[in-house]
Amino acid sequence: MAELLSLAAVIAALSGQPAASVVTVQVQMRSSAERERLARDRFVVHDLQAGALRLARSYLLSHALGKGFRDTDPLEGEGAARVGFDLCSSAVRGAILYVFGEAGGGALEVNGQAVEGPNRRGHVGWAGREVPASALRQGENLLTFRGGSLTIDRWAAGGRSARSFDGGRTFRTGALGPAGDVPGEYLVRLRVLGHPPEGHVLSPVIDLREAAAEGPVVPIVRPVSLLLQARELKPEGTEVAYDVRWGTRRAVSAPAWTDWAPVEPGRETRVPEDRPRSPLSFVQWRAALRTSRADRTPEVAEVKLEVRAELERPATQGIRGIAYSRPQLDPTFYPFAHESDSPRVRHLREKHRLRDAVARGATELDRQSELRVWVGDAWVESWETGKLHYIPPWDALEILELAPRGLCMGMCTHKGATFAQAACAVGYNARVLIVTGHCLAEVWSNELGKWILQDPGPGLNPERTRTLTCRYDVGGAPANALDVLRAGAGQVAAVPHPRDAGQRDTAGVWCGTYDRFGIPLRNDHLSRPEPAEQEHGFSHYRYDGYLWWSDDLDEPRYGEYSFLSNRAADFYPVLNTVRIDLGEEAPGVLRVELSSETPNLARYRVRVDGGDETAAAADTFSWRLHAGENRLEAAAENAFGVRGPVQRVVLAYQGP
Repeated sequence: MAELLSLAAVIAALSGQPAASVVTVQVQMRSSAERERLARDRFVVHDLQAGALRLARSYLLSHALGKGFRDTDPLEGEGAARVGFDLCSSAVRGAILYVFGEAGGGALEVNGQAVEGPNRRGHVGWAGREVPASALRQGENLLTFRGGSLTIDRWAAGGRSARSFDGGRTFRTGALGPAGDVPGEYLVRLRVLGHPPEGHVLSPVIDLREAAAEGPVVPIVRPVSLLLQARELKPEGTEVAYDVRWGTRRAVSAPAWTDWAPVEPGRETRVPEDRPRSPLSFVQWRAALRTSRADRTPEVAEVKLEVRAELERPATQGIRGIAYSRPQLDPTFYPFAHESDSPRVRHLREKHRLRDAVARGATELDRQSELRVWVGDAWVESWETGKLHYIPPWDALEILELAPRGLCMGMCTHKGATFAQAACAVGYNARVLIVTGHCLAEVWSNELGKWILQDPGPGLNPERTRTLTCRYDVGGAPANALDVLRAGAGQVAAVPHPRDAGQRDTAGVWCGTYDRFGIPLRNDHLSRPEPAEQEHGFSHYRYDGYLWWSDDLDEPRYGEYSFLSNRAADFYPVLNTVRIDLGEEAPGVLRVELSSETPNLARYRVRVDGGDETAAAADTFSWRLHAGENRLEAAAENAFGVRGPVQRVVLAYQGP
């Protein structure tokens, strides 16, 4: 963990026990790079200027995801609408009201106080209005609309929106719309300009064996007690609470890990009773930042763990690491649901012969390009709703059945969804990517070790007879959405398939739309159609179930969404890469432990000293060393037969 944390091991030998010692392993989080690797939810900001983690200066309240948008409620005549929002504190700087629909909800009262001013904040499709702090109060706040119109999300649970038919004298919940027959919630959101009541921070999994290691082979570490210390700033009305949990394996799962337990900074606590055959060698901490006042926040600048543990050093001498890289994985508060090889996925692959579609590619990048062109050629992109007047969901089987026959809409949204699902069906990890006014896809590249853009529907050829496709490069290298955002449109090149060379340059058309981007937190739409936005792309963006990139979380440019992050690891996790850990099983014999964040992991492929490749029977096995150079190679393989990059360990061993 040297890349993540400042580590030190102070060893005090136990009298009369040369094979075992007691150590205090110190693990510190104090630098900017170390703080950035801590996962944080949408309510916590890494403040680079203050050198600390703190609560954000604004947060969103929303009652409706925005799944639907077709139901509108014109507030004419005696019609009025009311929406309630609860505030935990009145010490706010104000709020920004977001209303979906250009009409913006007409005249507005907040807790009986008229709020004037133009609708001037909000992205395309949203009208925004500033609400002064003087109109807000702790507890329930009632926002009343007269005139204009509101959009109803009939899929929302309901209960906070109400309709009046008598000029606002009485209101009824669950009876929205001009006839009082539409359930749901009004598509109205409130960004509170103040600190949220609570936010959370999560550390990476800390390997105490690695922290105490003096070489490539880790010792056996049996923790006894833990002391957590923190450098904090806690104004009156704020607090920070800490928990820890312990594990026997790197991957966090219920059987191998304890439950979370609270710890008090500065007070030593005992570690749960150890498991004799599997020491609790892994630890993770989390912190909850809380405030009772919206104008105050705690700050956490440094966290240090001191773990007293019994330690047994490897008995084998003379092992030296020549080449040994152990990739680190960052945690996230936004887990991603990956598609499996489900019956509908298999049907998509077999019916449309997707393996044949990628077979012409010599490299992985070429194969993904061939698949992108296949999706582009499947039908001519169209923004018309077709003969059925239908906008299909993110379902490649349905899209490929209807769009080529002109029966439904088949625009960029459907191209991006079809590519993502087709890529998953042949074993690649892909997801839809949403930018302003456009949809495409990102796919994980094992060759490059990064996510890259694939655009199967940026536009048509001049004759409008074929959909052009491309990827986007920055500095001559395949790029993802964050690369494009940071580089700017002038530094981005659209790279078409060789057959489309010289056609329309789509980079100038779409690169300006990367002022923001978002991802769904799943790609399993074929096997799990819900939850999902209805008729995505037909109307302006409204769905509150995506994760959006925002450089600024305190005053986000597009503040009408709840889930915002400026942490790259939340969008771009490292996939399909094997981590190799080495422990001693017997003198001259190492215990190899393999772990990987590989969706649909099926097996590990292993090669020793350049011999025949074998499939590891388990993720732990023995490796007998010989005098001289010893080489071990391992790669993860998923259920589709696609392998990740090879990781190598090269050790020099003097022999017994």
